[in-house]
Amino acid sequence: MIALALLLLAPPADAYDLLGYAWSPEDLCLEWWMTDYVESSLENASSYGYEDAWDAQASVCQKAFANWEEGAPCAEICNTFLGVDPGNEGKTNDGINKVYWDDPTGSLGEGVLAVAAYNVTAEYLREQDGEYLYRFGDVDVTFNDQIDWTLTEEIEGGVPCSGGMAALEPVATHEFGHLWGVGHSCEEGDPCTDEALRYATMYWANDACDISRNSINSDDIAAINALYGPYATFTTDTERFGGVPLTVQFRVVAGEDANITGVLWSFGDGQTSTEMAPAHTYEEQGQYSVVLKIDGNNESCGDWSFEYRQRAYVVACEAPGPGLAPGGSPYPGLFTYEHLEGLQYQMVNRADTSVYGCLDTVIWQIYDDSDTMIQEISAWSPIVEFPSEGAWRVVLNVGGPGGLSAAELVIDTAEHAGGCNTVPAGAGLAGLLAGLGIALARRRR
Repeated sequence: MIALALLLLAPPADAYDLLGYAWSPEDLCLEWWMTDYVESSLENASSYGYEDAWDAQASVCQKAFANWEEGAPCAEICNTFLGVDPGNEGKTNDGINKVYWDDPTGSLGEGVLAVAAYNVTAEYLREQDGEYLYRFGDVDVTFNDQIDWTLTEEIEGGVPCSGGMAALEPVATHEFGHLWGVGHSCEEGDPCTDEALRYATMYWANDACDISRNSINSDDIAAINALYGPYATFTTDTERFGGVPLTVQFRVVAGEDANITGVLWSFGDGQTSTEMAPAHTYEEQGQYSVVLKIDGNNESCGDWSFEYRQRAYVVACEAPGPGLAPGGSPYPGLFTYEHLEGLQYQMVNRADTSVYGCLDTVIWQIYDDSDTMIQEISAWSPIVEFPSEGAWRVVLNVGGPGGLSAAELVIDTAEHAGGCNTVPAGAGLAGLLAGLGIALARRRR
């Protein structure tokens, strides 16, 4: 099976992700070759201490490997450069890890800086962070020959970098991260508000002349350590989606050689703990990211430390209520309506959706003047067409992990009334909900 990992050139714009593949210990030190193609944009490399352009290409690749090995000493990774393999056949499943410079298959389009293409085997290695890891077969990295590649030394020396130019070393470091089995910290379109993810070497895109990603950061280190070094993650022994107050029992999950010496939990609500298995109570509605900083010591790398984070890991909910009006104050009720034409009315749902996951059930019920339910609708803001003129009672039931809420109003179709605010229903309607047996689609840990 062949897969691709692209690095795109992009203007300024997930915790780490693993590709699902890794190298077996018997594959290390990892051997790799490079084609004899000379990249013309590096023809001035001799001005910066390199023998020639090809020497610059090979040296930058070796630096990129070193950025991972030296930046994450706890990860037991190493590489061996075997020199030139002149074949220019492009990606093949030949068991040879190879670096290409001239896009022999023409697979890199405009805006793509480089690509890592990998073959994988059916050999299962282990489970890591809830993901099954399979053994790599080989990985080939191709740099786009339509890019005007620039050396770190040029940028540091003040040579202008613009237009179709791009810094080579951070791109190589990113692609070799894929070669080791590390995925993107964030993908295109992700909110990516966490700076550790946004400024990771394994972010999905790179500013053309930015050399800050030559060095891997804490998120990159956590990923490579998870694959090849001592690691620790966390899980919960209780539900982490529920109504407030929500108490969540956390615990550390670590490898046998981790030898953890200390932990610091940040629960996302401003509270912290240094316990190995803390129980924490969330008092307010919200979606909370949890960060675990782990310190340890082992024979292979001495003292080590990294952070493991899970975004939006805990969702604590109140029973649904009205959302906010454009002015910032809460709506006066859960819903209102607008008359369209004839007997058609647009229901307008105003339930609060500011915390994702706190509202997962929406049921509308229509009752006639004898209190017989004539229609039930599962939609956010449906259009309702009443059978005839008269007074009709409309009930909105909304629910989530925090409980159930309901509101009702009477629409007199003979008057073709406009909008009408509503208030939450009282205990009698809550009893109606229970009698109807409305069930919530509860999330599970």
